[in-house]
Amino acid sequence: MKKKLIRDKVPEIVRQNGDELITEVIKNDQDFQKNLKNKLLEEAQEVASATSRTDLLEELADLQEVVNALCDLNNIDSSDLAQKQKSKREKAGGFKKKLMLIGKNGQLFSE
Repeated sequence: MKKKLIRDKVPEIVRQNGDELITEVIKNDQDFQKNLKNKLLEEAQEVASATSRTDLLEELADLQEVVNALCDLNNIDSSDLAQKQKSKREKAGGFKKKLMLIGKNGQLFSE
């Protein structure tokens, strides 16, 4: 198993189950941001692998927690994030039409 970022209460939860984790505190924001981005990818993979609504909800909550931590670290207010999301949706749209790009300029992409 490799080193990975964990939630604050995980060592306590594991200890209650009779095991002990070895942890360290990340000392600088640059390393913390790098680890948060790795965690973001990990959680996104888990979202992609979710097979039920319950699992999807669980994994989306984890993903959102990491997004929130990245916002906090970078002084991005939730209202600023919501405004940027709204602006991008107004400019390029959302995903309601379920469009899939399959080619460009008469050429189909390979799978």
